[in-house]
Amino acid sequence: MSRPLVISHDTALLDDLLRLAAAAGVDVHVAPDVDAARAHWRTAPLIVLDGALASAVEGRLPRRHGLGQIGRAHV
Repeated sequence: MSRPLVISHDTALLDDLLRLAAAAGVDVHVAPDVDAARAHWRTAPLIVLDGALASAVEGRLPRRHGLGQIGRAHV
């Protein structure tokens, strides 16, 4: 069975996302960058993308559904 994919190099954001996934009982693939994400890009049922990496994805990976973008707000 395919697992969701989380793409982030922000360790604090990644820690939060992994904690949420664990609380939901969901195992995820983690990729720190676009190149590492390529292996699971087409098969992941859901992709959670760090907004800081959004421009790196554009044009390097095919468009697809099931993509969510997340980031940190500094207040």
